[in-house]
Amino acid sequence: MASPFQKAVRRIADKIDEYEAAVVDRYATVGENLTQTRVRVRDQLNSHEKKLSDQLELCEAAIVNSYAAVGEQLVKTQGHLKDKLSSQERRISEKAAHLLSKPGMPKMLAPLRDKLHGETLAIEAGTETSHSHRVPSSKESLDSHGSNVTLSETSIPECSYTAFHTDDVAINKARIPRDKVVVQEFISRGAFGKVYKGTYNGQVVAVKTMADVDTFLTEIKMAGAMSHPNIVQFVGVAWNYREDFCCVMEYMDGGDLRGLMDKYEEDKRTTGFDSAKIMIALHVAHALAYLHSRNVPVIHRDLKSKNILLNEALGAKLTDFGVSRERVDRAMTADV
Repeated sequence: MASPFQKAVRRIADKIDEYEAAVVDRYATVGENLTQTRVRVRDQLNSHEKKLSDQLELCEAAIVNSYAAVGEQLVKTQGHLKDKLSSQERRISEKAAHLLSKPGMPKMLAPLRDKLHGETLAIEAGTETSHSHRVPSSKESLDSHGSNVTLSETSIPECSYTAFHTDDVAINKARIPRDKVVVQEFISRGAFGKVYKGTYNGQVVAVKTMADVDTFLTEIKMAGAMSHPNIVQFVGVAWNYREDFCCVMEYMDGGDLRGLMDKYEEDKRTTGFDSAKIMIALHVAHALAYLHSRNVPVIHRDLKSKNILLNEALGAKLTDFGVSRERVDRAMTADV
């Protein structure tokens, strides 16, 4: 039989066990609350971050459009000021020549009169030349689909912003009016540039911008040389200045393959091949076979899920030939 002391020790031990159990339960509850709080805070931060990111991209798109609009307005204003100054110079020269032609004027002023008359003719000729060098008015250029595109009447910039000019025949042939390209919604950002959703002549397109225009030209020439159902279609290139230079491409409304794979993973889709995956793989294989079968074979060098774009029906097309640069000149020459 247990002594009173042993009974007291047992009761104390039981109480300690109860306290330990209570502490463990309390600790578990606190841990769960902390976990839930951490998840809520993280979700709120992610939500705020996404909202801020979306707002920033909208602002960037608005700035791009505003930048292009301001540039176009500056070109027009520059043309108007130049015409106005030429007109005033002509009137002043005519008036001075008229005064010097009046009877009784000393013969020693005859050279000055003749000089003013010559300057008046030069100003008139210069005005006609400046009008003839405007970006074609009442002229038409063909876009990449062969349809007629009427170019807006704007004068060539001389000193506003950073003027851009290229003698590359392929680039100039693919040029479309910059004021008809409207940048709307940010889509993605890459190592060298950004891609936006936009419109051209009312058609939904993808608009790609890049800071390094000279490097961008090489990629554009490569894209313009491609013509295959499983390669993203090139529409044209547009600019008023170096700062608003952009490439217009076919818009793929299904996103990229990386996004589709992430969605499948979130939805816990079964792994393995199904008909949709087989179709995507087949389309990519067709695109690669086309690239490798050209007169000068093109190696993509950056084949990844982000560079495989999809339409709504999960048809796949290959894009982004930015790293296939070293063979561009040979490939372009072979196509001529």
